[in-house]
Amino acid sequence: RVGDLTLMAGTGTPGGQPEAAHCKNPKGCPDDRVLLVDLAGKITWQYGKFQMAGAGPDRLDTPVQSTWLPNGDVLITDQANERVIEVSMQKDIVWQYGITGGCTPLASHADNCLNNPNSAELLENGHILISDENNDRAIEVNRSRHIVATFTAEGTTSGLAFSSRLNDGHTLLTDANNGRVVQVDRNDKVVWEYFTNAGPNSNPRDGMGP
Repeated sequence: RVGDLTLMAGTGTPGGQPEAAHCKNPKGCPDDRVLLVDLAGKITWQYGKFQMAGAGPDRLDTPVQSTWLPNGDVLITDQANERVIEVSMQKDIVWQYGITGGCTPLASHADNCLNNPNSAELLENGHILISDENNDRAIEVNRSRHIVATFTAEGTTSGLAFSSRLNDGHTLLTDANNGRVVQVDRNDKVVWEYFTNAGPNSNPRDGMGP
């Protein structure tokens, strides 16, 4: 919520999914917008155009997450464009991490390179914590686009879908392919973990679960 408004990322629906019953296009029904909506359901602001994926001005491609920033800008994880962008209410990109379209495979772990980013969070120190999913890591980057910390639970994460900084300074990681949530300290040492694939009613995984 942003006051009485709701900020949402309109990712859309891929084709062939059960939840896509309303979607008549077998290739899916993308949305490709980030929206601010009032209590009556009226769109008061949006970045991106409905079902018009792109990387130019006022265009997104699979925006999976959006966050309202204290300065009134919006932080958008623009997944298919391989970037995280900060957008002003005037629809200007004022900061970007990740080369639009992605880096070469050999450079995918370098500064300013992402591979299927899935979330981004502004930290109290002004840095950005990014879940770099297909690079199996969360990275803390500064405004100069340099990586200042990397979190992989000592190299054990696979498909790192979400990350969040905790009040004690530790980082919570969603280790998707291993069916695990893991907490690491500032030195990336595991201090707690919970496997979601161990119960009788959970989905089994082929990863590192017990």
